Order: sequence, then C-alpha cells, then structure tokens
Amino acid sequence: MKTTLTDIVSVLTDNDNYLIVIHEKADGDALGSSTALALFLNKLGKKCAILSPSKISERLLFIKSQTVTYFETAEHFNNSGYKYNYVLTVDVASNELISSVLPCFNNTVNTVIDHHRVNNIQAPVKYIDEYSSATGEIVYSIINQYEKISKTKVIDDAIASALFTSISSDTGCFKYSNTTSKTHKIASELLKLDIKADEINKQLFDTKTKSQICAEKLGYKNLKMLCDDKLAIIVITKNEMKKHKITEDDTETLSQQARMITGVQIGVLMREKTYPDGKVGFKFSVRSNIDSDMSDLCSKFGGGGHKKAAGCTIFNNKNKAIKAFIDEAKKHLV
Repeated sequence: MKTTLTDIVSVLTDNDNYLIVIHEKADGDALGSSTALALFLNKLGKKCAILSPSKISERLLFIKSQTVTYFETAEHFNNSGYKYNYVLTVDVASNELISSVLPCFNNTVNTVIDHHRVNNIQAPVKYIDEYSSATGEIVYSIINQYEKISKTKVIDDAIASALFTSISSDTGCFKYSNTTSKTHKIASELLKLDIKADEINKQLFDTKTKSQICAEKLGYKNLKMLCDDKLAIIVITKNEMKKHKITEDDTETLSQQARMITGVQIGVLMREKTYPDGKVGFKFSVRSNIDSDMSDLCSKFGGGGHKKAAGCTIFNNKNKAIKAFIDEAKKHLV
C-alpha cells in the first residue's frame, strides 16, 4: 500500500528523538527541507538533530537555524553522544550519498522522504514524490497535512524561510522545468509570511567567492566539446584543485556552466575525488537541455538523480572514465 501524507504525519507525531540524515555535499534543498522539518518537529515538542556526512558549504550556512542541532561528519556525531530512536532520511536517493555515516545508525533507516524518481534506500516507510520540484515541497505538504488534521497553524517565518530556500534552490530560482503550478502556489503561500526572498535568492544564485570565480576560469580552460558539440565536459583533477586552491564546493556550478553553451544537450562536470574508503574515482555531475533521462544514464554507473540533473562515479583512470561515460551518453543525445 502506498504511503500517504497522513501516514507520514502519524510517523512524526507518534515517535520521538529523531535523527534526520541528509546527503553529502548538501545543497539548498537538502539543508532547507531538513531544517524546516526539524523546526516543525521542535514545535511538536520532539527532540531531533540533523546529520550531514560532510561539512556544510560556507555559502549555505545562512540556511542553518540557531534552534536546530546539526552534526557535520560521522566523527562529529559519534563524539556528541546524541541519543535517538528514529532515523529519517531527507532528500537522499541512495546509500552512496550517506555511506560515511551509515555506521552511525547501524545502517538502519526507519523512514525515507524524497523526490528522486529512483531511490534505493531500504526502509519500512518510504514517501517518494518524483513530481515535487524539491523535497521542500514534500515537507511543506506534510506540515500542511498536519495543520489540516490538527486544525492548528504551525508554519512560521523560520519554517517558511527554510522551505522557500529549499524550493528556490532546486528549481534554479523557479526557472527549471521541474517548476509547476503547485510549486508557485506553495511559494505564494510562503511569501505571505515574513521571509526575505530577495536575500535568500541573492545568497543562492548571485553571490560568488573568489575561489568560485577561479574554479569557473579553470572550467572554461578545461572544457571539452564532443559529439558534434552536443556534449560538453569539464574535467578537473585533484592536482589542479590543489594547485589553484579550490574546493569541491567551488566547483558546484560547473556542470551548469557547461550546459549553458548554445547547442549543448548534455553538460557535465567530471571531477576527480578520493572517497572515504580510499578509492579514487571521477564524480560526474550531469545536467541536460533535452528530455532524455539523465538518471537512467547515470544509473548505468551506479548513480541516479533526476531526469535533467543526475550524478554518478566511475572508478577508473581519467581516459577510461571519460570514454565509458561518452559511450553511454551518446545513446541519450538527440
């Protein structure tokens, strides 16, 4: 039987001592939706904390709430002594995205809340809505359902700000194709509260560090145009990142940079990375301008995501990794 919003409301009201787990390299949706959920649980008198497998990007620190407990990395969590009874994953599509913290909660997830079409996390309760533009839309619907059942108003300025940040982040400031009339309706409701949408969007889209500019310059330098200029790939190695003093966070927008070129159907950032288990591979961040499903493309390498935004990792040397990806990407070009 399909899990309903009412089922999720029951989960949240019937339990206590929550641990909310988000994916590594958290984006605005993961951090915004989890923060909104934590604030909601706090209003219900529940104890909760958010666990991120990695340090939260400096550019997203504005999303964090002073009234919510955050743990960044497994070590931070394990040293905290935090006690929990119930584990929720929010905006996490696969175990790969939380691999470094899985041992923290014995690989056991009680409930999954997500908007990715493909979700391989095992849990007794899963609420997946691939038609929601962001997990923040789902969290809004959960809270809205609680308000209808309880006949009480709980969405305040802080929750609304976190939800708006989540939704704006994953819709590219409401310009991506995942933006629907429902998305705008929810945003309209949130804007009725005292939130600073202009400042949120400025932080998300109109603010860059010098390191990010350096990363973009390197991206243009390393850009490869392939398959009759339908495929654009930016390749960045660990040595280059070290030489130019740029971090993973600084490279986050490069896949979009490749996608924006006229005539490009698929834009890709291919970045060399060392994983927690010591393995070295190339992480592919894939964005598209066509209807071909990028999550299907990335699933061939154990990854996933959305139709027009997905990712995967290929554990091989640079030349073999790029060849393997190109061979598969060709099948999705039109």
